[in-house]
Order: sequence, then structure tokens, then C-alpha cells
Amino acid sequence: MESSSAADMQFSHERPSLAPHSCLTFRSLDGYVFHGDIANNSLFANTSFTKCDLGSLNLNHSDLQSCVFTESRIAFCDLSKCDIRTIVAENCVLESVSFDESVLCGCEFRSCLLRNCTFKGSTIEHCAFENCEIDGYDNEHGSAILNNFIESDIRNAEFRNVSYYQVFQNCSFSSTVFELYLLGFSYGLSKANLNEMTLLRMGKAFYGSPEQAIAAISEIYHERQMWLNIEFLAFLSQNTSPDEVFCRSLCVSLASIDHGIVVQAEHVGFFSSIFDSLCGQNAFCGLMMWQSLCVIDTYFNKQHHIAAGKAEMELHALFNIMRQRLSDLIASLEWYDLPLPKRQVRLEAKFESKPSCDFMSIIRACSDGVDPLYLNEREGSWIMTSVVPPDCIPGLLALAQMAGCFVLQIGEFAKEALDAGGSIATIASFAVMIKRSSSEHRATSGAAPLPNLVGRELQTYEKQKTVLTSLAKMQEEGLSPSSVRECYSKCETLTFFDDYEEYLKR
Repeated sequence: MESSSAADMQFSHERPSLAPHSCLTFRSLDGYVFHGDIANNSLFANTSFTKCDLGSLNLNHSDLQSCVFTESRIAFCDLSKCDIRTIVAENCVLESVSFDESVLCGCEFRSCLLRNCTFKGSTIEHCAFENCEIDGYDNEHGSAILNNFIESDIRNAEFRNVSYYQVFQNCSFSSTVFELYLLGFSYGLSKANLNEMTLLRMGKAFYGSPEQAIAAISEIYHERQMWLNIEFLAFLSQNTSPDEVFCRSLCVSLASIDHGIVVQAEHVGFFSSIFDSLCGQNAFCGLMMWQSLCVIDTYFNKQHHIAAGKAEMELHALFNIMRQRLSDLIASLEWYDLPLPKRQVRLEAKFESKPSCDFMSIIRACSDGVDPLYLNEREGSWIMTSVVPPDCIPGLLALAQMAGCFVLQIGEFAKEALDAGGSIATIASFAVMIKRSSSEHRATSGAAPLPNLVGRELQTYEKQKTVLTSLAKMQEEGLSPSSVRECYSKCETLTFFDDYEEYLKR
């Protein structure tokens, strides 16, 4: 972040005069200097400040709506008791600015330095701080809800009291106080982050490892039956991939409807923020996206309202966004247009350990009419052998890509033969090598069963139908996407033998 460039900037333009009740609406201010003015109860709507210097201004009780600040400095200004909405600040320095008892809603701060700014008694909602340096943050007696902190360095900050549904993505912390109770209302923190912070338990210093901290607050959540917050704690775990935690938390949240609990808009907004964050990091695989859609769709099909007012509209919006992303993902799959054999082939799958999921069920999800499965142990690995029809192969490969745990590469022997104009019918065997990716997600079984989902909007292309048909058959087999991914993640190679004699030699 080039925060120093704004701090060292030279401001030489004469400024327009400011006074109480001023109105600078739809003004474009470039290079102006404002120092020492009293301009309380003023209106700034759709005003742009470019390379401006604002110092020691009294702007309390003012309205700032949809303003844009670029490469500007705001220092020692009083913006207390202001209504500040949808402003954008980029490459700016904000130093010793008082936002006390103000409302900040829908604001974005990009590559900014915020030093010694105060937010006591303020309401901060739906704001984003991206690539920022925040040195000093205290929201005492105020509230902070549904804010995003992305790639930011946070120092000398306090997160306590009402600081709920915050997303922290790749942030660093120093000299920061964090209340343990808020861990279940946060996403994106890591155990390393917890080591960087001073943790509090009910206002008192907590001395212990991150694991002990998580266990301590989990016990409190259990006592208070805060099941959703317990699920959110799983984001701190390295044993379960975050998209599975998302889906499981979504199940818990919507299942509460059956007990007469109405889903709150803040919950839906938090799920939307987490979904955006996971997708931005390519950490949401297609299978879990499908299951999350199915979970929401199940409750849409119920007769009663699942949420009140704004919450229900936001849930529909989340559903539509997820559906479009899944449609885009299916359309972007790398299809293997292999010249498939005209008769059944032998399949051998080698696993690093015995899979908990019946791999034959996955095969049946791709095609009908397969022979029984044989699973045995050989040379320390688990080997599965079966006979599969030709039209099963594309579905198996598509589901593997949807699992998002690895990348596929056709075996070199098969590739050379195919490039030479051969077909699988004339090739002794071909293999699909499963390579681990650096961002491999370790999946666990036990996710909720896959309910129905009307996916007709997704069925745009014939190849997309291949995936959707496989997903529907997965449901018939009683498979959850997490169990399918777990099975694939343990698989090392899939080898298809078209020549039975060659297969027997193996």
C-alpha cells in the first residue's frame, strides 16, 4: 500500500469556503486544501475529493453520501455524529479522525492508512477495509456488524462488545485485543492469528493455546445452545475444508426453522460474505456448492416462511448467486473429448487407504448397468477393480473435477497414442493420473443427505446435463458430495483397460 504518497503530497490550491450548513453536492474537488473550518450540519452528496488536504475540520452532524476520496489526507477532523454512507476512499490517509457516534454503512476503504481514528459509540455496518493499515481501532459502546477486513494489517485494535459477523481474510494482527466470545461470530481467522492477539474471556485475559481458547468458548456456546456459532468455530479447524463448514453451518441455520426460530438477515448476510470470500480464494468446490443450493432449495419448498422480510429476500439473492456460479463452473469444466470404446472397459482405482465411500456408488451415479465392485489390498494400497460402460468415463472425470481436490492428467502412454490418431479401442490401456494440488481440501464424511434441487436453469448444454444427471443419481444412491470428494481425495490413479488380456497381465 502506497500510504506514504498521500502523506507527502503537496497541496497548493485555494479552497472554496466552508461554513455550517454548507452544501457541496455533485462537486468535483481536485487539489483543494480545507483547514480549520467549522462546517457542521453540512451535506456532501456525490462529491469527489482528489488529492485534497482536509485538516482540523469540524464536520459533526454532517451527511456524507456516495462521496469518493482519492489520494487525499484527512487529519484531526471531527466527523462525530455524522451519517456516512457508501463512500469510497482509495490511497488516502486518515489520521486522528473522530467518527464517534457516527453511522458508517456500505463504505469502502482501499489501500488506506487509518491511524489513531476513534469509533466510540459508532455503528459500522457492511463496510470493507481492503489492503489497509489500521493502527488504532476502538468501537467501545458502539457496534460493528457484517464488515470485511481483507489483506489488512491491524494494530492496536480492540474487538469486543458488539462486533459480530466480521470477515477477516488474510489479515495480520499486532497489539490487538479480541474477545473469545466473538470467535463464533467471525470468519477467516486462523490459529496463527489467535497467537498474534491478546485474547479475553468475559473481559479478562485468557492465557492458553488457540486450541484451549476454542475449547473454552465452545463450552460456553454449548451451555447456551448456540449451535450455529459452534459450527462457525469449525472454520478455525484444519481438519475440515471451509466450504464443507459453510454447508454444514447453513444446514444448522435453516434447520432451526423447524423449531420455530426465524432466520435473521444478519445470518444470511454473513453467509453471503463467507461465500464471496471462499469463491474469491477458489476454495468452494462444485460439489459443495451443489449441496448448499440443495439445502436452501429444501426450505424454499416448505409451506411456511423461512425468514422475515429482508432476510428472505437476501436468501433468495444468495441462492441465485450460488446457482449462477455453479452454472458457470459446470460450463467451464475441462471436458475430455476422448474417443471412447464401444464396449465395456476394466477400471482399476488405486487408493492410499480404504475409502469410506463405496466407489461403486459413484460409478452408478455416472451410468447404469455396471458390474459388481471388487476391493482388495495389494502392496499397502487399496485396489478397486470393476467393469464400467464407456459412457461412465466422462461422468467420473467430471465429478472428479467438481470435487475440486486435485487436477487430472491423462497418462502419457494414452496421450501419445491418441495424438497419433489411435482410439481407446486400439490402445491396450489408458490412465488418468490424479495429482494433488497445493490447495487440496481434506474432506470428511457425514454431511447432510443431498435433497432435491430444481436445476433446469443450469441445463443449458448437453455436457452440463452429463454433470447434472450424475449429481441426481448421486442423490438416488444416498451419497453426499463430501463423501464423494473424500473418496476421490484418497484415490491416486484411475486406470482404464480396454484390452482384457492386458488387464489380466496386471
